[in-house]
Amino acid sequence: MRDRSRAFAPSRIVRACALAFLAGLAAAPNASARESGFQSEGAYALVSKDINGERWAMTYDTQSEVITGNVFPTDGGPPKFVVCDVLSVDAQGALAAACSGADACISCPCSAGWAGLGTVNLPGSFFEICGGGSQPTEAQELPPARVAADPTGAAVAAARESGFQWKGAYDLVSKDVNGERWAMTYDTESGIITGNVFPTDGGAPQFVVCDVLSVGAQGELTADCSGANACTSCPCNAGWTGLGNVSLPGDFFETCDGGTPPAIDCPGGNAVVSGILRSSQTWPASCNIFLDGTVFVDAGVEIVVQPGTTIRGRKNPSNPPPSALVFRRGSRINASGSPNAPIVFTSDQAPGSRAPGDWGGLVLNGAAPTNCPGGECLAEGLSDSPFGGSDPNDSSGVLRYARIEFAGRILSTDNELNVLSLNAVGRGSQIDHVQTLIGLDDGFEWFGGTVAAKYLVAAGAADDQFDLQIGTTATLQYGYATQYAGTLDSAGSHGIELDNNENGFDFEPRSNPHFCNITVIGCKDQGGNCSVDSTGALLRRGTAGQFWKSIVTNMGNRGMQLRDNATAAVACNPGPSLTGNLMFRDSIFWNNGASGSTNCGNHSTTGPDANCNSCQLYDLWKANSPAPVFESDTGLNGSTWPGNPFPNGNANSSAIDCKALEPSFDSTGYVGAFAPGGANWMEGWTSFAVD
Repeated sequence: MRDRSRAFAPSRIVRACALAFLAGLAAAPNASARESGFQSEGAYALVSKDINGERWAMTYDTQSEVITGNVFPTDGGPPKFVVCDVLSVDAQGALAAACSGADACISCPCSAGWAGLGTVNLPGSFFEICGGGSQPTEAQELPPARVAADPTGAAVAAARESGFQWKGAYDLVSKDVNGERWAMTYDTESGIITGNVFPTDGGAPQFVVCDVLSVGAQGELTADCSGANACTSCPCNAGWTGLGNVSLPGDFFETCDGGTPPAIDCPGGNAVVSGILRSSQTWPASCNIFLDGTVFVDAGVEIVVQPGTTIRGRKNPSNPPPSALVFRRGSRINASGSPNAPIVFTSDQAPGSRAPGDWGGLVLNGAAPTNCPGGECLAEGLSDSPFGGSDPNDSSGVLRYARIEFAGRILSTDNELNVLSLNAVGRGSQIDHVQTLIGLDDGFEWFGGTVAAKYLVAAGAADDQFDLQIGTTATLQYGYATQYAGTLDSAGSHGIELDNNENGFDFEPRSNPHFCNITVIGCKDQGGNCSVDSTGALLRRGTAGQFWKSIVTNMGNRGMQLRDNATAAVACNPGPSLTGNLMFRDSIFWNNGASGSTNCGNHSTTGPDANCNSCQLYDLWKANSPAPVFESDTGLNGSTWPGNPFPNGNANSSAIDCKALEPSFDSTGYVGAFAPGGANWMEGWTSFAVD
């Protein structure tokens, strides 16, 4: 067990100009040292050191207590990938680490003959921060570039490549490009690329710090590698002038190129999965995957799902029901589809015979914070599935361009499986371009966690389209929620349901999601079950939250409702006046309730002693210049399914910038999930089939 009782203080790591030797490894007495370093977002990096005929280029992540990087001969031989678990750190910063290579080999193929380094001891001067100067300016959070080519535009002469993803960082072990070897790490949370560029003839290396400026839809990125950040806090190498701006294609940073886990056995083109998965595996698009009963993915296991793969949950499994795919805390999903080859999780019933609740759904359990007592919760509807922890940067993997449909299962009162359950999923995860379709209970449900998502579609959930609780501080930009009357639960269904914790309205951390560019369309003109209790945004149980540049329209009963005195105390000061802690800003409410003008509806749980009731809060939002809530016909309606998601020009507004809410958000000049007359980001990978 690691020694986690000590706090790793940066002051213990001081800049040293002398060569730091690896205790336990024979170093040449007069080996030359090429060394510099940086500190960014809790990571200490050694640019490079030549030790006993090998060049070391490492990053030590002090938050996850993991060392990652490269070891390769100075004669230009093939590099080796290093992953070390830090075992202990003493008062002088000296550390012991297990560099067995086991972590590397779980998700990546080890280099030929690579058996790891065993346990190594590193002196306190091995990892350094540069003395003098200020720390680098924190870059804004950006989505990751996942996948390798030549930043200079020249052809890649010889590629020695492998990679890993750890705690939100994508690493390229090494590539020979135009006479130089690049060894880089891209921290997707801070938006910074760090690493080394040095000639393959063994010449002096150069330290690289790049600020990522933008990331395109296919992962391509532009970065400022002028060296400004390097020279702010570190002395630059002699003659170092930086690289200027570079453009990197979407496949530059890779997770194990050619190194996916072995493919599942698929006799006759079909594979049946059941029980507990205890080893990493790949599910190829050429194989029909069937979930037979509840399938658990054990901690330490990665499931790679190739683009275009279909996974079917059996409605009538031979193993204990319901069929569901559950990733336990510490496991990883790597399901990265594409617009033209989405990954589909669906029912095993034939089209036309599919129904909500045919199977249980997809569950991701992470280790990010929640507000359950003690910080750990148990997943609804499942046995032995704890989630929650203290790592906001935890990664449950990648889920993108994926559709989850005809799922959800109500097991008992307040004990359900949702179409997609995000249980304490951390912001090291990548969740984007995901649709939930025609399910029992909720479409997306966040149980705590910090995950930063984009481009989510919740369509036709029986209960809530988006449901958040138990300390959720997640973020979302571009969310589209649309009700379908044919599936609504008779007990009520809402566009957004937001709670803190039903067992303690003031538990911490308080739910406080940040959402921008959201569209919620109700089904009030579809008939059918749409007469049930239906609210666009139901805010209760002590929650906070921010909803900017959004649209709530066509809900059956009301646009918004505030419940409970504890929630009123979060939203309003006595008087009332706004606290700013529970807000809709620069948003449109239109045509809600039977009259078309019921944009708010008071509730008995906010009594006369509450700081405000629903309509008082709504009126305060409307008066909140310069980014008030306003009422305007956007041309959206819920009379047909799925309807037109594009609003008219009344949705154009630049009263407030999403970036002021979250630096990782895009700036948009409109409210709602889609720009008037803009691109349809749902095209190709979504479906609105109802059976």
